[in-house]
Amino acid sequence: MKHTSIRSKLITLLYIIIIGLYLVMLAVTTPATRKIIETNNELSMKMLSTEKITDLNSHMKSVERAVNILEKYIYESLDFERMKTDSNYTNSFMDRMTLHAIDAALCAENVTTVYFRPDPNVYGSQSGIFIINDNYGNFIRTTPTDILKYPSTDREHVAWFYEPKQKGTPLWMEPYSNMNINVYMISYVIPLYNKQGEFV
Repeated sequence: MKHTSIRSKLITLLYIIIIGLYLVMLAVTTPATRKIIETNNELSMKMLSTEKITDLNSHMKSVERAVNILEKYIYESLDFERMKTDSNYTNSFMDRMTLHAIDAALCAENVTTVYFRPDPNVYGSQSGIFIINDNYGNFIRTTPTDILKYPSTDREHVAWFYEPKQKGTPLWMEPYSNMNINVYMISYVIPLYNKQGEFV
């Protein structure tokens, strides 16, 4: 009987020592483990955000390149004065411009729309081109927004025209809801000027 009693006491003591050591180890390692997990999570988030920033920069640079190519094409190909009076010339140019705009959009990343909109007070409120991604990878030409239908302060309909015009230099616009096509977006726009420095 004494052997069983001593054995039981030793086993119980051993269990108590093991549980005590486990609790001490747990108390010592839990903060260190938590710190390691937090550090790993922080590093993972930094790496993910760096990757996303790199992706976003790549998308934005591809859009800038596409718009710069279209700007160069317009300056090399378009007679702004003739466009005021010759509708056949204007229509022919807009058809060619549409093809160039579609090519540029297909070469860029995440493009929803491409537009070239001459000053509505000089060339007409719906002059120019407006092409839109049909969500199947195709770009189709649609009727341009009637710019003069909206006040210049209407950000949801005509900010893409008036904000770059007011700034006078290439502009990445702040995100906005474009109610013409019901898309929340950002736009990169380059305002154009004729040889006399007048806004076109």
